[in-house]
Amino acid sequence: MNKKRTILVSVLPELEENVLRHYILNSTSFANQIGADMHFLAGCDVQAALNSILKESPVTYQNLQAIFHPIVGNWSSDIVNDTVRQYSCDLILVPLGNINDNGAARSKLRNELFEKAESPILILSPKIDLAKTPIGSVLIPMSGEIYVSAALKFGLRFASLIHVPVDLVHVLPGESGTESFKKSSLDTLGDQPHHEYRQLLERILAEASPFSEPKERAQVRSLYQVQGVPAVEILKAAKNEPTCALIGEWHGSLIHGKAEILKDLLNEILIPIFLVKTESEEKSILRIGPESEAA
Repeated sequence: MNKKRTILVSVLPELEENVLRHYILNSTSFANQIGADMHFLAGCDVQAALNSILKESPVTYQNLQAIFHPIVGNWSSDIVNDTVRQYSCDLILVPLGNINDNGAARSKLRNELFEKAESPILILSPKIDLAKTPIGSVLIPMSGEIYVSAALKFGLRFASLIHVPVDLVHVLPGESGTESFKKSSLDTLGDQPHHEYRQLLERILAEASPFSEPKERAQVRSLYQVQGVPAVEILKAAKNEPTCALIGEWHGSLIHGKAEILKDLLNEILIPIFLVKTESEEKSILRIGPESEAA
């Protein structure tokens, strides 16, 4: 990818001053880690806050370019998507709020961005600090039936970009037990009974991300195969790697009864979360799990 990466930092209206400053700090730290230019879309003056952060920070921000796009009038997801298209932004950054607080105008706008955004979204909680703890690994949940996975495709490229390992987590439905959380390194996957997990993992990657490069797939270091409630087990995997970022695929709807696992994670998790919308409904014949076989 030869063109300079760009991110769009959405500064939603009415953010408290301390939350706004921390969000800008996290956004700037992330942009610095991936070497991206920043486009700020805001209804308030964020340039002064950014200049203060850059001046006070002990971190050297080399070649960091920031462009400001003030919003006059009402916010909308159309404004965000128009800006993304105009400046070819690779990623949209959004501050995390209460995902269930649908009465607040800011929450409604944020949820609208989640649903209508045309690019991957990075959600940043005010409880994380990327200036002190940059992203150190990537965690990607995989479903039982493997589709061509936009999350895996994005996650492999992102991990390769910042030179961090990738862990995959697959949750089998059922009750969690004391032995439910197991991490298998790639060196030992083939030793587990009944399945050649190393070959299975390679086939998962080939099916779910057919156009990824060998060097990108080489970033995968571990497969978590667990039983229990998906959100609970994914949270356990995330806590086992406290500097990880979660990259999840979803269909773009937060209505009642949809994306319940995502909602649970957004309310509990204290790491960066990337949302990548499904690109294709094409389903492979490969299944993951102790009773599954590759036809």
